Amino acid sequence: MTEHSHTSDSYALIQKRLQTQGKTLAERVATLNQTREQTFGKTTSAVIARINVRSENNCVPRDIVRVGEQVLFGYNVFIGMKAATQIGDVFALYHFSGEGEQIALEATDLSQSFLADKRFQDDFSELYSYYKNTKLTHLRVTHHKLLAVFQIGDNHHKLLAVFQIGDNSSDIRVFRWQIEQNG
Repeated sequence: MTEHSHTSDSYALIQKRLQTQGKTLAERVATLNQTREQTFGKTTSAVIARINVRSENNCVPRDIVRVGEQVLFGYNVFIGMKAATQIGDVFALYHFSGEGEQIALEATDLSQSFLADKRFQDDFSELYSYYKNTKLTHLRVTHHKLLAVFQIGDNHHKLLAVFQIGDNSSDIRVFRWQIEQNG
């Protein structure tokens, strides 16, 4: 017997074992999935509607969250020759209405929203003035206070926005708002 035939026999044996183990694993996964579906139910994801939202600047959409009847979009924006980054350059707020395929978004005046808070405006201006690498990292809605998330409770709502201000992901700054039930 040649060395080549030993190698091919060994390869065939290993391949057969791996195929058998692969089939066994696939069967176990299928059984586990059936049990999961019976226990927790089956959900499917599907696109039910599509809507376009445009921004005034060259930007990269970063995150989107629903806050009551409003939808907050967050962007990372390249301003270019503009002197300063404004709140409206990074955030867009829309009133959300409708269901299913009949949804609509209507732009909300930021000066009449929680984003118009004077303290936030000052902090935001400072953030973009002093930290040249500032980036919005994410927005989240949750029932617990967590770093870098939007938080909405049942009675009083907290909104948190986290920005990355340097090259390292640990270089962050967090803003927090108290939001009333009516937005």
